[in-house]
Amino acid sequence: MAWANDRETKQPVYILELGKHQQGAKCNCECVSCHLPLIAINAAKTEYKRRPHFRHPNGAAKNSCLVLTARFALSQQLLEQNLIELPRRSRSSKVAGLSGTYHEAWVELPPERVRIADSQLVDKTSALLTLEDGRKLLVELTGSLEEDPNEYNQLIPTIRLNVSDPSIAGMSREELRKCLTLLWEGACWNNHWEDSRLSEEADILAKQKAIESLDWLDDIDYSEDNDIEELSLEQKKESLLHKEVKAILEREKKIHLPELKISIERKLPNQEIFIQEHTIQAEMVNLVNVRLEKRLGRVIPDVMAEVITGSSTEDKYQLLIEVTVTNTITSERIERISQVNLPTLEIDIGRMGGLVSREELTKLIIEETVAKVWLHHPKIAEETIKLNAKFNEELISFEVNKSRKLAILTMPLEECVRNYLTAFQEHSDLVKQSDKIENFTVGLKRALERLEDYTKALSDRGYPEARKVTFDYEPRRIIQRILSIKTGAVIGYDVDTVWQVINTILLDTDKYQSWHTLYLIAIKQYNPVIPERNLTRVTSWRHKVIDSIKTGSNNTYLREPKYDRFLSLLFPELKDALNNNFGKRTASNGPGRKFYDMGKDSLWLKGPELEKWKRDYPDAAKIFFDS
Repeated sequence: MAWANDRETKQPVYILELGKHQQGAKCNCECVSCHLPLIAINAAKTEYKRRPHFRHPNGAAKNSCLVLTARFALSQQLLEQNLIELPRRSRSSKVAGLSGTYHEAWVELPPERVRIADSQLVDKTSALLTLEDGRKLLVELTGSLEEDPNEYNQLIPTIRLNVSDPSIAGMSREELRKCLTLLWEGACWNNHWEDSRLSEEADILAKQKAIESLDWLDDIDYSEDNDIEELSLEQKKESLLHKEVKAILEREKKIHLPELKISIERKLPNQEIFIQEHTIQAEMVNLVNVRLEKRLGRVIPDVMAEVITGSSTEDKYQLLIEVTVTNTITSERIERISQVNLPTLEIDIGRMGGLVSREELTKLIIEETVAKVWLHHPKIAEETIKLNAKFNEELISFEVNKSRKLAILTMPLEECVRNYLTAFQEHSDLVKQSDKIENFTVGLKRALERLEDYTKALSDRGYPEARKVTFDYEPRRIIQRILSIKTGAVIGYDVDTVWQVINTILLDTDKYQSWHTLYLIAIKQYNPVIPERNLTRVTSWRHKVIDSIKTGSNNTYLREPKYDRFLSLLFPELKDALNNNFGKRTASNGPGRKFYDMGKDSLWLKGPELEKWKRDYPDAAKIFFDS
């Protein structure tokens, strides 16, 4: 130990402060802990093997003397300081909300540098400091030897410095000063001047957190609920949310109403499902006169408000709002709401999951639609009547179509072909114009239905390739071009003359030039009006195609005959030319042979297959093989 007390003055003595006349037992010092006389070893020596120190008499029980002496030495150093930095002080509070969730808050004072005006040693492990501003501070040096907490007046703010290292008892003043600096960094408050205020502030903040999470009933006006104390916690929670929703709507004076989709689903006589729907789009609306839980007949809605529909506040309608948290709206309650027949919106706060803050609830109520659903709306009945009327129209149309389809089935094949071409031309013209004329959908739909009817009739009567030719881009364009050349009217193209259609053909890429023999056959057969200045172009085009096929220089103009049979049906004037093998990708077959394409995997009928087709479709065969 480097420290002791003078036995007469009771003042602290540092071993290196002793003179030569105070060596050994002459030091007149005692232990600050057990008060036994001490022996000064190597006192006043400038050279020594063992560091100067105080020693207990032989056989003396030392027990806690080293630790207590260490604290005593530090307390002496503390008394010599005039400036210290007090550590930060924090207090917390925790409150239980309505949901049972605990809300915790912390309040903290930052570290504070203070000047000491006066200090005194209370005992061997405590120092009482008087700060410059008059505040008193008790510093306790503690460690493994815990003192009685009631030993000092606990009303005095107290800081504890943990001192358990007995080697401190042997430190010099400079070493003690450094050690004390480190100890201050780990110091902790036992109590503080501001503890009461900090605890109160933490309690207020914790409650505020619960209030912000809508989990606290304090400071809420429940004057309208005389029996609020009799409600369960869940009922109190819901009552709180109802009032909060009302407060939000009153403050914001608007709400984003969700989409209202009204639909019907009926079965037609052919077992097809008829679905029609009408949608009222979601919209942000303004509100006035927001009220809470006012009776309306047999219904007491959670919130009532008036929606302003126009520029004047007189243009408005009543809106009922049901706020649900845990309980669902029963079918019996929905029935009562329906009898009131006012737009009724449910806002399911339970979808938020757990607690919800005021800010989150405001966003949910005002802006979002995800948690909103219409329980009832007068528009549902109105629009359902209109949708049912459309279904009745569809039934009538269905019967008309049924009669038309029956008539098509019994119609002579030649008449069916003529009607097909008329429907094809009408549909092509409407498709061409549909991007220029508004509300064109109905007419286009009916034209498509007629074309599909005749296409199916031709398919069922021996020409299964009819659907592919009618609706696939490449073969459909072939029919449009040949039909334009035949009729002299532009079909399916946004140009003015047949020559412009032919000019478009001349601009075809290599991919589509294999069909040019078809167009040259049509031009030769139907002799369309071509400006005289362009006749040489057509003649040059014809020679180019013929020469290419004759010389076999390339296969650009050789066509597959997969559409020839159906084209022969549509344009019988071209049949003889189409049956000629010239220009087909079938050079190995002898001249005069007829080829038939069923539209599946480019299958040409011959032999037994041809005979079967003739037996299955006698009308088609009769037309095709007419003399």
